[in-house]
Amino acid sequence: MALMLQRLPGIRRNSRVAIGWSLLSGVLYALAQPGWDLWPLAFVCGVPLLLALEGVSLGRRIGLGWLAGTAATCCSTVIPAAVSSSSYFGVPMWQALVIAFSVGQLFGAGSFAALAALAGPLSSPRPAAVALRVAVAWAAAEFLRSTLWTGLPWILLGQALTPVPALAQAAAYTGVPGVTFLVAAANAGLWALLRPGARAQAVGTLAAVGSLFLAAWFASPLRLDVPQPGAVLAAGTAGEGALRVLLVQGNLPNQRRSGTGSVSSELERLLRLTDRPDVDLAIWPENAVRALLPINTELLASGWRQLEHPPARLLLGAPRHDPEEPGVLYNSALLYDADLRLLGHHDKIHLLPFGEYTPELFRALGFGGHDTAPGEQARVLAPQSLRIGSLVCYEIAFEALPVALVRDGADLLVNLSNDGWFGRTGAIEQHFSAAVFRAIETGRPVLRATNTGVTAAVDAFGRVVARAPLQEPTVLEIDVVPGGPSTLYAATGNLLGPMCLFTALLLSALPILERQRKRTA
Repeated sequence: MALMLQRLPGIRRNSRVAIGWSLLSGVLYALAQPGWDLWPLAFVCGVPLLLALEGVSLGRRIGLGWLAGTAATCCSTVIPAAVSSSSYFGVPMWQALVIAFSVGQLFGAGSFAALAALAGPLSSPRPAAVALRVAVAWAAAEFLRSTLWTGLPWILLGQALTPVPALAQAAAYTGVPGVTFLVAAANAGLWALLRPGARAQAVGTLAAVGSLFLAAWFASPLRLDVPQPGAVLAAGTAGEGALRVLLVQGNLPNQRRSGTGSVSSELERLLRLTDRPDVDLAIWPENAVRALLPINTELLASGWRQLEHPPARLLLGAPRHDPEEPGVLYNSALLYDADLRLLGHHDKIHLLPFGEYTPELFRALGFGGHDTAPGEQARVLAPQSLRIGSLVCYEIAFEALPVALVRDGADLLVNLSNDGWFGRTGAIEQHFSAAVFRAIETGRPVLRATNTGVTAAVDAFGRVVARAPLQEPTVLEIDVVPGGPSTLYAATGNLLGPMCLFTALLLSALPILERQRKRTA
């Protein structure tokens, strides 16, 4: 350690060493995320990057941040995204790799470059102030990443804590940005420990961060093992007031299926898995039924009438067509009762670029064909006293939709997805991590039904209570008590992200304004 301290000035002057620190930081960041699950690395992954950024110019900071983000995406998302692109679009793997790398540059590398720019030169004599600025910059950069160019809030720093919901309870007050803020501040505090003469302030910074983690932990009734709103328990243990829910994972082949015979065989498997007594709600994955609904409901009804124990309600994903809107197709979640009467539907709002629609710029250049239409707003499905907030596929990654659903009265969140395009890559865990944080943020159970996994049930405090094995036809049978605790985040939404962005931009502008003032004087 002493030798490292002696060499810190040399590190700042040596470009190759700075590049090495940046790449190391990106690799550690990737390893901390779901898929690799080495979550303790989240608290140190930023330290090498901060060492590289210390005292360098703005342009060099942006370049070093870009390198760190490139390493992070190459080690975490490029391969899974390439696998899914090749499978979904049917393109050669080399083309899929180019697409995945380009997306990683835009959202991943770009986010790290913004972080490095907003963090400043890290030359303040007060490490505590630097730690605060780094935390603000990291939350601001992730806010930009989550909103610009349709947004892609994927594997954010705070989401590395998915396996340890006890450490993620700050999300109930501030969402993922608050967890990112605390983890980034811890990284900056560890960086300050490496600065001679700054250890006392560094220890104080780390103590403050640790205290905030503990305060959020103790403020939340994390041990939710009794039948109360927000609980998810083993089937038959919750008693009166709970819902018996089936999460059905069909493990159907992902190839584009067509023809009524194929649809019938798929429905047969799903119906067979669903035929269990005393079920209040059965949930099927996204696009579980390939036939257009509700106009082809009779195709479903022919097998439904043969069930010995039909569930009281069925929520499923399917393409939806409204005869009053010719030529318009939606990717929807539809809720039926025991007699297959349609009780309501939610149309997917956040569509997948290029997969479900073509961005305007590319349409102007002549690319794209028929697009899926987006839904107009988040819609709560409310049969009788049960109010379900449904989210289709990666809508679960966007915190604003679940918050809007809970504000409208949803006491249960359901995510229908098909992650089979990812194979067994780490992306399936990365996608699932969003569900854990949506439960903590909103104080509502999140039930997730997918075609191949991750199919799971998460209680209102982010604990994974039940989980199906990957790529196997499986049914999870659970008891759920709808509702849950009120959370500050559900009431306010994401205030911290824009506040951090405003603060980071202001701090970046102050030196420029000061130099201008001196020149004017």
